[in-house]
Amino acid sequence: MDRDEVARELYRLDPGEFVAARTSRVKQARAAGDRELATEIGALRRPTVAAWGVNLLADGAPEQLAELLDVGVALAEAQRRPAADRLRELAGRRRTVVAALARRAAALAADRGRTLSDAALREISETLQAALADSEVAEAVRTGTVATASSYSGFGPVGPVLTAVPEPATEPTVETVAAQPVRGTELDSAASALATARTAAAEARAAVDTLRAEASRNAAEHAELEAQITALRAELSTAQDRRRFLAAAEAATRKSLQQAEAELHKAELHLARSEQQSGTGGSPRADS
Repeated sequence: MDRDEVARELYRLDPGEFVAARTSRVKQARAAGDRELATEIGALRRPTVAAWGVNLLADGAPEQLAELLDVGVALAEAQRRPAADRLRELAGRRRTVVAALARRAAALAADRGRTLSDAALREISETLQAALADSEVAEAVRTGTVATASSYSGFGPVGPVLTAVPEPATEPTVETVAAQPVRGTELDSAASALATARTAAAEARAAVDTLRAEASRNAAEHAELEAQITALRAELSTAQDRRRFLAAAEAATRKSLQQAEAELHKAELHLARSEQQSGTGGSPRADS
C-alpha cells in the first residue's frame, strides 16, 4: 500500500471512524517496517463532515464530477476570449451541476446513516465551486481526498495587476504626449484587466439571471403549495364536520339500540310467562 491508496480509503470513511482507522493503518505500516509511510499516514487530517460529503462523490457520482470539471475547463477558455452568451450558458451549467452534486452527496451520506446539515451542504457547494478555480482542490475532489471545505468568491481567474506609473513633475504638453512612445506592456495589461472585468460582469449577470429564474420557480412552487394547503385545510374541515356528524349519529344509534334491546328483553320475558301459563292449565280439559 502507498499513501495515496490509504488516503482514498480513509477519506471515504465516516469522520467518526477516521481516527481509529488511521491509527490502525499507521500500525500496519510500522509493522511492515515502512516508517516513512507511517508518518505520512499519521499526518492525514481528519475530514470535516462537508469534506467527507464531497469525497463520497468520487465513487458515487464520478460522471457528474467529470462534467463539473469539464465546465471549469470551458469557463477558463471562455474567460480568455470573453463572450457574454457563452459565459452565461456555462455559469448556468455550473450552478446546475453543483446543485445536483450537492443533492447526490446528501443522498450518499443518508445511505450511510448521516444527515447533512444545510451548512454542510453549503460548504460542499462552495468546495465544488473552488475546484473550478484551484487545480489542487480539483485533484482532491476528483480523487476523494478532501480534508476540509474550500471556498472561492471570485468569478474567474485573477487578472494581472496594473503597475503604478509615477506622475510627471510637470503637466505634459500635447506635443510631448505625441512624441512619447506607446508602452505596449501597459496597454496589454490594461486590455487584459478590462477583459477580466468584462468576464466578471458577464458571469455576475448570468448568476443574477439564474438566481432570478430560481426565485421565480420557488415563488411559483410556494404559491402552488399554499393552494394545496388551503385545499387540504378545507378538506380537513369537511372531514372534521363529517366526523362530528357521524359521532352524533353513532351516539343516537347506540341509545336507540339500548332502548330496543330493553324492549326486546321485556317482550321475551312476557312471552316466556305467557308460554308458561299456557302450559300449566290455562285452558279446560275435554273430559271434564
